[in-house]
Amino acid sequence: MPPAITVPLPAASLRVAFAGDKKPIISGIAPDSPVSHHMKPGFEFVSLKMGDGVLYEDLDTFELVALLNDSQEDPDRQMKLKMCLPEASKVVLGPGEHGLVIEEKGDKPIITRCLPDSPVIKDLRVGMVIDSIQLMDGFTATGHTAEEINALLGASSEDDKRILSLINPEAELSARSVELPKFKNIELPPGSMEDLGFKLKGVLGEIATIQAVSDAVPGLRPGLCVSALTLPEGHQLHQLQAKNLALAIDESAESEGRVIALKNPSLVKMPIHGKTKVMLPDDGTLEDFGFECAGDPAEITNVVVDSPFEGLIFKGFQVMTIGWTGGSEFDDLDASEVDDVLANSQGHSGRFMYLKNMHALEAAEELEELAEAAAEDPYVYVDLPASKLGLSFIGQPPSIKKINPSSPIADQVELGYVAHSLTLADGTVYDNMDTLQLTDALKSSSTEEGRQICFIKKDVPVPAIRGGGDGSLKEVRLPAGKLGITFKGNTPAIISRVKPDSPLVNEDIEGMGVDSITVKNREHMQMNAVQVASLIKSTSDESNRVLKVRDASSSEFQKIPENLEVILPAGTIGVTFASTPPVCKAFKDDSPVGSLIPPGTFVDALKMPDGYTQFGFSAKELVALLGGLKGQEGRTLVLKNLKTETPTPKGEIFPERKEVELPAGKIGVSFKGKRKTIISRVHSESPLLGTVYVGMEVESIEVPGSSKFEGMTGKEVARTLVDTKNVEGRKMVIKAPSSLAGDGLSTASSGYSQSQRG
Repeated sequence: MPPAITVPLPAASLRVAFAGDKKPIISGIAPDSPVSHHMKPGFEFVSLKMGDGVLYEDLDTFELVALLNDSQEDPDRQMKLKMCLPEASKVVLGPGEHGLVIEEKGDKPIITRCLPDSPVIKDLRVGMVIDSIQLMDGFTATGHTAEEINALLGASSEDDKRILSLINPEAELSARSVELPKFKNIELPPGSMEDLGFKLKGVLGEIATIQAVSDAVPGLRPGLCVSALTLPEGHQLHQLQAKNLALAIDESAESEGRVIALKNPSLVKMPIHGKTKVMLPDDGTLEDFGFECAGDPAEITNVVVDSPFEGLIFKGFQVMTIGWTGGSEFDDLDASEVDDVLANSQGHSGRFMYLKNMHALEAAEELEELAEAAAEDPYVYVDLPASKLGLSFIGQPPSIKKINPSSPIADQVELGYVAHSLTLADGTVYDNMDTLQLTDALKSSSTEEGRQICFIKKDVPVPAIRGGGDGSLKEVRLPAGKLGITFKGNTPAIISRVKPDSPLVNEDIEGMGVDSITVKNREHMQMNAVQVASLIKSTSDESNRVLKVRDASSSEFQKIPENLEVILPAGTIGVTFASTPPVCKAFKDDSPVGSLIPPGTFVDALKMPDGYTQFGFSAKELVALLGGLKGQEGRTLVLKNLKTETPTPKGEIFPERKEVELPAGKIGVSFKGKRKTIISRVHSESPLLGTVYVGMEVESIEVPGSSKFEGMTGKEVARTLVDTKNVEGRKMVIKAPSSLAGDGLSTASSGYSQSQRG
């Protein structure tokens, strides 16, 4: 329930706009409105009280506006409003400082503060999410992080106009995307490619594309194509490949006034021609210019090292036209004619020559043919570096659900791509995997060079995948009801008999071993005959079960992982835990982690992103701990194999030291101690829940505009925080309990989980 505010209304026009069919909602406020300091877009009308005590409620927008107009002369009116956030709004930022604090909260870039001197303090609401940012050149970034948005705002501080599109924090952030400007010209300062700090990509036949940028050349955008480079002498280089363009920039490093013309890649037409115009001195021949040509039509065969055109003209360029300003133009020349025209045109000012990169044209045509062939191929093969990939997968077969912007293969994959197979450097091939098996295989081989993964493109029907490492794996869909099959043996269970009336009689599975059974997206593996029979019987009303079997002699049967980490999203996870150590007993149908936690494991520890870790809890304690921290992103369950691993003894690992920014207002933390200050309780409503932990020591508190406080008692810390509760930007440094070893490990629980319920 949002808080409410009662605003005294002056006897004047409010200059406030309302919208909405039934409930009037403030949609806009004029800069000169007499109530601009009290009302904000998104506030919802509750009631209007007149000076004579008459109270109006349940008005629609038309009725409210009419009543406000009729009562303008009443100096004692009061309006009550709910302080709701609007569904969406736009804010236009001018040049200079914007005065906004933008932070990542719950995977969304949220405006957490608006400084008093912000030029847009009247135009927006703290708490809104930045869905997209559009810069003056048309560049638009949607669905980006707070760090990326802050970087864009910093780099565009001289732009006259920047537009922030804001959405309500309850709304879903739009899918990540970038819209590049259609065209853009940028003047390059003097300097080489290394000095300017940007990188190009593009092989022969491809137009040079900006790959990385630096602050040395403001306004460059990764992904834009360089359609032309114009030099101060009048030379124009069009559609060069990256290597040639980089050389031209290096060779002209001392020049001022160089201009690159940039183009949106969607506007680049293939095949590219790589046309170049060079301005020639009034006097000089082919030999003087330091290049040679041959053939019909004439083609450049050599450019000497000391040529004044080194970096502008390249071997393989074809001479298209030679001419001069206000004079004749000569086309389709052979090598001897080029020599003659240059020799005979000496003395004419404004001589020029047009050339075309024929090798690039031929390569571009080949690339175009390859692209057409690739568009028809449903498979994408990606060579993997020896590092983390920055991808998240979901489902069976695994499909990409999230791509981290810093992923080393972000430009080669798309959301929805399905992982078909993984090949390791030694030739081992993993296929027919679910998400858990794929992430396990990627994690265990993350230090290996030479891995390759095969994806199936999104929107392409996924073909049935058969055959494990030994080629014997087979999947069978199990119908609801009795199956008419019996099992024998230890792990793996063997299908000893398939009855004649069994619905699986034609599947040819008798004598095969049970690899796994998937029920409600959970894959049960490494089971004996009793466990298999019990699972099938207890789930007989389920119609979407999948049985995987292999040859009984196979060495490829799946096993429950010894150790596994599962990163939890914010919010409830839909899991029921039981016993000590905690075991996952049941999952809700919409549980976001149901398919990630394999049966046969227990929860050994819970880790937070800052390193805080708690071990040795019961199911009840784990549930309390997860509930207290449910608003936090990045919680991680550490799972272990129930059969082979032993639980870690009860204890905690604390961050060695961390700095915490304190919000204004109450922080919901209690302290104790006379010689040193110890956090004794973190209340359930505290905004620092999941950021500070019971048992950690307070090293210092810093208050803006005041002093840095150190060596205080628990009472002094509490008093300092109360006295400065209205101050923004306070910082508290906390450290691991000093009685612990250097690794911050405590052998007895601090009672953190219990304190969250207080």
